[in-house]
Formats: sequence, structure tokens, C-alpha cells
Amino acid sequence: MQKIYKCVSEELKREIEESFSTEEACQFSTVLDDIVDEFTAEEGDHYTPSDNMISEAEERQSSGLLTIDSIVSVLRRGEIARFTAMFSVYCGLPIDVVKGMIIQESAQGLAIACRATGILKADFINMYLLTSRLRGENIIDHSRLDLALKYFDKIKEPVARHILNQSRNS
Repeated sequence: MQKIYKCVSEELKREIEESFSTEEACQFSTVLDDIVDEFTAEEGDHYTPSDNMISEAEERQSSGLLTIDSIVSVLRRGEIARFTAMFSVYCGLPIDVVKGMIIQESAQGLAIACRATGILKADFINMYLLTSRLRGENIIDHSRLDLALKYFDKIKEPVARHILNQSRNS
């Protein structure tokens, strides 16, 4: 399967080089490389973003284009590594902390990060549901969802910010 992804990627790159300027083709090529890397990553490594993904998220942040809508949109497309990079930059957290949040059954880390950064409850729910399969949930466990929502409601923003600041320094 990896050979197919790489072959298709190379063919797409050739088409892009013929159809776009050098700068645009280079940008598309980088994105294609990231996508191929994500789809061909070893099992268990699909949370780890590439350096290009992190740089892209940082650039989006500095230009004001890194929004929660764009982060959730990436997650909807199943781009877990790109989501990890974007959420990490958005929250100012190390990649490893975000990777731990994604698979945490209680979703307390995700709730804390969302509350601390002003992310709305609806977006927290979307992120929780869209990452459920990464926690081994093929079917949404409503009791877990209920507990996650109760925790989100219970944790106050100043407390969440304090905890998030501690996570940034660890």
C-alpha cells in the first residue's frame, strides 16, 4: 500500500509542477509529502506530526489563520498528526502532551486545554467525538461522554489556565 501512495504522490507532484508556479508547486509538494507520511506511518505513530506540519501550524498562528474551526476541520478529515501539530501550537503545549490528551479515556486533559484557551463546549464535544476511535471506542460510550461533559462544565477557566501553564513547562 505504501508503494501505491508514494507512486500516486510522485505523479501528482509532476502534474502540479507542470500546472503551477515553482513556489506553489513547492507548497503542494510539501503538503503531499506530509499526507503520504501520515498514511504510511507505522502503527501507533500516526499522532506524531512532521516538522513541516508544526512549521505550517506556527505560520498559521503568526498570521492569525490558526482557528479552532480550522483545527476541527483537519480532525474531521482524519488528519490526526496535523491536528496534533495545530492543537499543540494553538494551546502552546508540547507535542507529547497533546498526544497523551488525544488518547486519554477521561478526556480531562482535552477539557482543561479547551477551557483554558476559551474553546467552546460544542468544539470540545466535536474533538472528543472525533478522537473517540483513537481511544479504542468504535461506538460512542454515552456514559464516558457524559462524564467528559460534566468535567468540562466543572473545571473553571482560571483553574484550567493554571493547569495548562504547568503542562507547558513540563
